Amino acid sequence: MTPEASGIPTIPPALRDFLDQTPPRERADLEQVWTLLETARPDDVTAPEQVDTAWRRLQRHHDAAPTPTLRRASDRTPTALRARHRRRVRPWAATVALAVVAGLTGWLYWTIPVTHTAPAGSRLAATLPDGSTVELNAGSTLSHQRGYGAWPFFQAARRTVMLKGEAFFDVVKATTPFSVETFNARIDVLGTTFNVETWRGNGETRVTLASGRVQVTGVGVPENPVVLEEPGQFVQITTATPPPTLPQETRLHYTLAWRTGSFAVYNQPLPAIFERLERHFNVTITVREEASLTDSLTLLYSELTDVETIVNDICTTKGLKYQSTSRGFAVYRD
Repeated sequence: MTPEASGIPTIPPALRDFLDQTPPRERADLEQVWTLLETARPDDVTAPEQVDTAWRRLQRHHDAAPTPTLRRASDRTPTALRARHRRRVRPWAATVALAVVAGLTGWLYWTIPVTHTAPAGSRLAATLPDGSTVELNAGSTLSHQRGYGAWPFFQAARRTVMLKGEAFFDVVKATTPFSVETFNARIDVLGTTFNVETWRGNGETRVTLASGRVQVTGVGVPENPVVLEEPGQFVQITTATPPPTLPQETRLHYTLAWRTGSFAVYNQPLPAIFERLERHFNVTITVREEASLTDSLTLLYSELTDVETIVNDICTTKGLKYQSTSRGFAVYRD
């Protein structure tokens, strides 16, 4: 029976190699600490405030475990001697308990993912564990394992981050591959700058290259990757067509305008433009049923432009009307 089938925690190969070089008594102590850590593993811990629950779980596990005692080989060992042996053991048990608590503290800290969030109406810049940098557009979230790996002190095989929204990446070159995962795509890169826009609501991920080289693969179709090698090239992946499109050309300064607070869209349909305005300015734009939004527009505004000016320009160009509401605007036709 395998360790997994019997419920015994599996020790990673790298840690097993270390234990094999440890004296038998110390190795047994370390294996016991590992077992307690794995038994108390809080699979449901997703936020730092839940760590206290995991502590209580570990304490109950430790309190329920029998206290080890030392005995002579003979059953004729006096009671006083047995008690003295138990007193000698208790400091050892306390040491193991402290080691478990200290180990679990660091382990819990390591296993809780790091999350960077840019609320609607704002942007955020963050530095990743390897020194790579990322800029998040409004309404976006980026998460990754602490140090990119599942275990501390062991180098991860891949630098992986998960993106919801839009971000610009400047990736440090390294032998370890760097990947960006979205709900329907994976972008692989060794060192480059690029923009990723991914919104589950419109079922699309769009990758635009600024420099270097990236490979884009649709989730579930690894046999059809597309490589971007020229600045300004982009590909799209939609839920309707999982493989990436062939590389296309775009105006890079439109794609990256958000990084300076500007607002720009290049040949985008009106519903997508209004959604971008909502995130960029943290407003709500309601489109009434009588307003048919099938047209597309190209827009470029400086960072000093207010949202009402943009809404007014769109409505004037497309023959629409709008009125202010408590949270933003309502768009309609006469």
